[in-house]
Amino acid sequence: MSLPTAEFDQRLRWALWGWIAALAVNAVCVATFGDGVAVTELVVAVHGTVWHALLSLFTDYGMYVFYALFIIVLLVGWRRGDRRLRTLGWGYVLAQLSGSVLIVRSLKILTGHARPNALAPGAAGSHWIGPTMDASYHSFPSGHTADLFTGAIFVAVLARNPALRVLGFALAALVAFSRVALDKHYPTDVLAGLVIAGVVSLCLLAYWVRPRLRRDDVLGRNDPDEAT
Repeated sequence: MSLPTAEFDQRLRWALWGWIAALAVNAVCVATFGDGVAVTELVVAVHGTVWHALLSLFTDYGMYVFYALFIIVLLVGWRRGDRRLRTLGWGYVLAQLSGSVLIVRSLKILTGHARPNALAPGAAGSHWIGPTMDASYHSFPSGHTADLFTGAIFVAVLARNPALRVLGFALAALVAFSRVALDKHYPTDVLAGLVIAGVVSLCLLAYWVRPRLRRDDVLGRNDPDEAT
């Protein structure tokens, strides 16, 4: 894998702007529709239609696309002795563990926000009960959103082809939308998950992955294919 620091920086800027764009769209949706009636109407409109089945497919299996991809990245990096590929792969794992698992899970347990489908009709946005292990009160923040956008950000750095970067963000956005449409989360939950994914992933890429790639540049450690 040939990824000099200068090219890494360019892709990292691409990932940053992709995340900012997704954040802006989500923030506008929250400001416009909030967590109330408009969301309920969306859920009712989707229920029982072919869209419900399609969105369920994305929400159930979307994250496994990124899991499989980065397992392959780590395996190929190990097989080829490619330090740079392994660094990106382990960066993704660290981002998932620290953001999508530790931070998201802790906030879910501590805040105790009821999921929309756990409330009576018309009660949207209420019921913050505090610390609880009850999964029906683990709405805030959206773990799927944090998970998928973490993957999308790392794909934006990994992929050479801009179309693949856009595809990664599109998949993440579709899964985030599905969580609201399927009555699992509120738009504010999705916004929080998106913030966590961006802050954790971009910080790890800038301050953990980049120094290691830079060190390899300085030491002249090239990919095996480039040395032949």
